[in-house]
Amino acid sequence: WRLLMLRARWWVLFLVLVGLALITEVMQYMTVGRTPRWSDARDDVVGAALGLLLAVPFAVVLRRVLGEARG
Repeated sequence: WRLLMLRARWWVLFLVLVGLALITEVMQYMTVGRTPRWSDARDDVVGAALGLLLAVPFAVVLRRVLGEARG
């Protein structure tokens, strides 16, 4: 539950996830047998956006519910 209560801004999380998507694709240039594709990075970014679109409202509701339960 502690992780759900973090107060990180959604756009900061999104930027971190975009950075990770780009870094993993760039790292594939240095890995034998791997082929980097920008479409993979795009898919990662779309997944991050969709995940945040679902998670942010859930976290807001959860904070309200837990806040009311605490008093």
